[in-house]
Amino acid sequence: MQKIREFLENWQISIYFATVALAGAIAMLVPGTTVLEAGVNPALLGRADARLLLAAIPALLIVQMLLFVTGLSRAVPWERCKRPCSARSVRSRVHLADCGF
Repeated sequence: MQKIREFLENWQISIYFATVALAGAIAMLVPGTTVLEAGVNPALLGRADARLLLAAIPALLIVQMLLFVTGLSRAVPWERCKRPCSARSVRSRVHLADCGF
């Protein structure tokens, strides 16, 4: 079973393209295959919907993270800081106390 799985995983793209080519050849050579179009189109539409959903998930996560960071930056009382923050001064507890933390 493991060997079959490895074979299919290694040749997945080639098998996919060969299947598409074989299906196209059968559709051209066998008469009456246009009747099957009614079943193929919904399957392709479902596959396209799944791809759009998979593409939308990372975009939604990025928007969610941007909103989260924006909300956090609004919660910090920056106007109470006595001096501008730098990488070194942020680590200083005295400066953080100056900023109201």
